[in-house]
Amino acid sequence: MKVPLKPHHREASKGPEQEDPEAEGYEEGLATRHLKYLDTCKELPVDAPVGHPHLIDCTHFNERVQRANLRLADAVATVLYNWRPEALCMFFDFTQPSFEWMRKEEDDTVMHTMILRKGRKVLVGLFREIEMGMDEMLEFDLQVRLEIDDSGAWIPEYAIMYGISRFDWGWPELANWDKPEYDPREAKFVKYCERQLATTMLVWRKWEKRDGAKMKVKVQ
Repeated sequence: MKVPLKPHHREASKGPEQEDPEAEGYEEGLATRHLKYLDTCKELPVDAPVGHPHLIDCTHFNERVQRANLRLADAVATVLYNWRPEALCMFFDFTQPSFEWMRKEEDDTVMHTMILRKGRKVLVGLFREIEMGMDEMLEFDLQVRLEIDDSGAWIPEYAIMYGISRFDWGWPELANWDKPEYDPREAKFVKYCERQLATTMLVWRKWEKRDGAKMKVKVQ
């Protein structure tokens, strides 16, 4: 995947989906800026449909940006490309069975970030490492699982706002334990979590090395 380096931006198009009037950052009087895509990478065209990855213009990205069309595919592509363009190439190299990108924070009040791919399955989450008795566990504040279909669309399948698992791909225990009304597979809830996680990754510019954070990538 050859990545050109000169950035330009265009306003994000609606694509085949209509903007969701219930989406955060969409309500009249709240959103003050439009979501913008960059055409820096020709393999991620700005006119690709919503749900396909785009590079987001983060020059002025914040919670005031209209995020109805923001998807986790966009955040993953933007984080990896801005960290290292070759990391994005590695992610999309499906000849490699798995991909793992981790951001570990030195500040223990800040959640770590993981971007994982196994085949065409994708897991993205904010987490910390904890001990429960004799076990080391991962505690997630947000986790979303998706699958990349043959067209390149990222299909969200599962999401939690809280959960604990024994390893990264393990199904979380105590999922949404304090909010049992939220079904981890209910489409509207999954979409909400997807947008929240994508927003967090972009607002906090998870590709930037700061405050002692360490990032690494691994494929196998």
